[in-house]
Amino acid sequence: MKIRLMSARRHLWGKEVSLIHLETAGLQIRKSCECIANLCIIIADIEFETIPAIHHEYSVGKILNHLAKIGKLKLPNQYRMERIGDENASSAHWQLSEAKTTALDETRVKSIYDRLGEFMHERSAYKDWPNSNDATQFLMEFSNVLKSEHQWIWNRFWQHSTSINGNFFSMNFGEFISASAPQLMLDESLKKDELFIDFDPHLVADFVGIINWKDYE
Repeated sequence: MKIRLMSARRHLWGKEVSLIHLETAGLQIRKSCECIANLCIIIADIEFETIPAIHHEYSVGKILNHLAKIGKLKLPNQYRMERIGDENASSAHWQLSEAKTTALDETRVKSIYDRLGEFMHERSAYKDWPNSNDATQFLMEFSNVLKSEHQWIWNRFWQHSTSINGNFFSMNFGEFISASAPQLMLDESLKKDELFIDFDPHLVADFVGIINWKDYE
């Protein structure tokens, strides 16, 4: 999910803008929504019981609606690390601040997935394309929609947390300049463990090395 969000950001804020750039970004944002739904499946399987009926489902709406219907939907919360005490002190003290998930978060994830699905299919042969005079406006409006949806997911899920069977877990995607592994914090002791993912991130990423985001301003 981290890599998909970074890829979408590169396509949306790059110096070149075309329908292909925007459609590619939209696909990565939509797949990020599917990552969120898969995370909800994993949480439900561990906390409650295995739910095979949705293990091979890809529709975000169907997954979240099914989990909500049976009372087993736990969309991760958003969290931030806040410094407390004297800012000039030699040693910093940090406190985890958690914003609880609301029904609006669930609705927004499903809405983004459904809305972008409309752009993932080829335009009908019986539907007019924007003419040359309208093309720039069309791309601008489409770009603004994608940037808004992307920024919401980025801010909402870059750092997220949940409780499973009484144990507190928080996930931080970490630095946003490379395909580095996310960090997992266990309990509220804030002990950090790096996730070891059994695949090469460059199998997914369409970038290598360090990204200089100043090139995308």
